[in-house]
Parts: sequence; structure tokens; C-alpha cells
Amino acid sequence: MKFEQALKEQPFSGKPLGYKFFREKKFNGKRLLFLVYEEHKSVFLITITDKKAQQHEIDLIKANLDVYRNELENILRRI
Repeated sequence: MKFEQALKEQPFSGKPLGYKFFREKKFNGKRLLFLVYEEHKSVFLITITDKKAQQHEIDLIKANLDVYRNELENILRRI
């Protein structure tokens, strides 16, 4: 959980992936892809991938950014 705490404290750490709010962070030979929503003070962890599947996952996330935003807003409403 140390990894998640580090993201909580520095959400814009890691490499940007086309947008300031879409990022990747490497750990244990894998890559965590996540979205940072400043207005909600949230980091939305999307997927963990390896180098082979990385570009496919990035393209899929970019194509569905509105879906992820809506899902996060639904989650936050229930809290």
C-alpha cells in the first residue's frame, strides 16, 4: 500500500500519456495506468499492464475517458 500512498501524496508523479491527467507509473516490471481528477481530488487506478499490451490499453483508455469520468462520479456520489 506504500505505492498507493505515494500516488495520493504526489498524484502527478509518473509519465504523462498524452494528457496531464492520464499517467503511467512503473513498478515491479509492470505499468500502472491511472487518471488524476483534480476537481474531485481523486486518483482513479485503471489497469496494470506489461510493455506488450501497453499501447492497446492506452488507446482503449483514451477512447473511453468520458466513461471513466462518469464511473468515478457515480462512485463518489455513493460515498
